[in-house]
Amino acid sequence: MRCITLAKSFRVQNIDVTFICMKLPGNINNVIEQYNFSLLEIDALNPKDGSYKNIHEIEDAHNTINLIKDMEFDLLIVDQYELSHIWEKKLQNIIKHIMVIDDLADRKHACSFLLDQNYNSNFEKKYEGLLPKNCIKFIGPRYAILDESFQRFQKLNKKHNAIVKNILVFFGSYDTSGETLKVLEAFSKINIDKIDIHVVVGANNPNKKRVKNICYDKNYDYHCQVNNMAELIFNADLAIGASGASTWERCILGVPTITTIVADNQIDVAHELDNIKAICLLGEKDDLASKDYAQMIQKLILNSSQREQISLNARKIVSFGTDFITKEILKRLSEPFK
Repeated sequence: MRCITLAKSFRVQNIDVTFICMKLPGNINNVIEQYNFSLLEIDALNPKDGSYKNIHEIEDAHNTINLIKDMEFDLLIVDQYELSHIWEKKLQNIIKHIMVIDDLADRKHACSFLLDQNYNSNFEKKYEGLLPKNCIKFIGPRYAILDESFQRFQKLNKKHNAIVKNILVFFGSYDTSGETLKVLEAFSKINIDKIDIHVVVGANNPNKKRVKNICYDKNYDYHCQVNNMAELIFNADLAIGASGASTWERCILGVPTITTIVADNQIDVAHELDNIKAICLLGEKDDLASKDYAQMIQKLILNSSQREQISLNARKIVSFGTDFITKEILKRLSEPFK
């Protein structure tokens, strides 16, 4: 979704945007088309049995070049962890400027711009030896890619209630480990009778029917594939979720959050944010049960001073906004690169 957010910001500035995506089951290509962006698809399924073809980045580069060789683009934005300078150098033969979205810093890049929205106390050395000398770097959550609706709600500068009246649960689009179900079970172990519960799942959540049934049974508010996430987060006094891209959405609105690590690439960032008390890190998904969630939820419900401190620290992290990023990129593209 972060690429769609970027694309929407470029569109506001009268820039045409085209997406190039793999044609795979479970992707969000239909969402791209719903926003009326042009979409080019690379078939990644084996025609014999419908299985996924493990395409090497060189082959992927050739497929991409064949798809766009007769088109003209000023900038190519790459958001794919399996692609490196090998892929990027081949694409530079037809598109001069490439921007890479990354946060792993585990491979070299051949790019004009790099955007890494994750928090890192040692960000100046994170990509040392991995980027061209003239690469323009946007590093840190102040460059978080957020929908403009978050900027609007941020300006309202809401002060959260001393008493928790609204809890939001969201563990990303997939939540394959079933953290949402663990939290729903945790609610049954504590007193939340006077608290509004909002549970959000993605369209690809494998447990969404079960989650929906529990929510209806318990009179919780159930939401699937929403487009008003900023409003839901803004209204929450406490959030429970994954340490992914939604972290920055919660931070910019100052919502104290019980956070779970659901992927390896979230480990370092989650611990860094926990160290500065901008989140309340519960642990890694495989180590957690419903009782762990119940204990921490109960603790934060009762501790308004801790929630307030987390909120204040979280607000300090995210600042510029997506429109700033896209305007800065367009400005730099109009200038000669040194």
